[in-house]
Amino acid sequence: MNNLYQYTKKEGLNDAICDEIKELERICMSYEPIAFKLELDYKLAYAKEHSNELKDMNEFLCYEASKLVGYIGICAFGGGELEINGMVHPEHRRKGVFSHLFNELCEEVKSRSSHTMLLLSDRRSEAGIAFIKKQGATYFNTEYEMSCDLKNRKKMLPVEGFSLRRAVKSDAMEIQSQNTLYFGDEDIVIEIDVEEEERLGSYMYLAEYQGEVVGKVNLQVSGNSGGLYGLGIKPAFRGKGFGKSLLVTAMEEIEKFGCDRAFLQVSATNDTALGLYLDSGFIQQYVMDYYRLSTCE
Repeated sequence: MNNLYQYTKKEGLNDAICDEIKELERICMSYEPIAFKLELDYKLAYAKEHSNELKDMNEFLCYEASKLVGYIGICAFGGGELEINGMVHPEHRRKGVFSHLFNELCEEVKSRSSHTMLLLSDRRSEAGIAFIKKQGATYFNTEYEMSCDLKNRKKMLPVEGFSLRRAVKSDAMEIQSQNTLYFGDEDIVIEIDVEEEERLGSYMYLAEYQGEVVGKVNLQVSGNSGGLYGLGIKPAFRGKGFGKSLLVTAMEEIEKFGCDRAFLQVSATNDTALGLYLDSGFIQQYVMDYYRLSTCE
């Protein structure tokens, strides 16, 4: 291994490190058409909000001189499974940089209460998928990253009587209940802090029909783009056009934040949602594969 490499790890991001990672991401994406799911803006906002509380190491970096050439990050998202994604500068690959960073990350994960990780890779990255499989990880899920130009989106009207309202602190239990219903394990309870999420640029909305809560969506704003996350309609209200209404009204809210593009992720097995998004003007950008690794050997 190049002994000129310097490795370091941080609890959280700051502006300077975030800019370095974004530049490394730009270089890697210009070298080959591979996307990364790094959640940098959200993690930066979280680090600033909790600068005195961060204890676990989440950012693993490799420098040659003063230039960042390798990075792996942990996204914890409030207590769920750890999501792991990273990259190495094209000129510094096959030199053990990523393996070294991953080994340091594994030592960190061993010290935590949960050792389960989701390793992420763009499906187009043969090297990324090969590395993940070499660790003994097993396939877990596939998501499509999709985007929509809001100026050219297909115009649709929501069901009459359907609306969105911004969640408030007292809605925390309702949001948690819906998260468990759509996505979560009942044994994993993640405390919802609506006000803190807004400070981090993530806005929670409840969908209502004639005053009754029927679903939810989270909107995350970053520059001129808005992400739609956690979309869901309660089972008793499905098949009534509320899913499409939720999407339509969520995109309208995103536009109010000054965004001109919306993006979201959808499971490759969710044919109903995928069809809805395609019909609404979203196009597929890339495919992200998730692999689960229970322990680091």
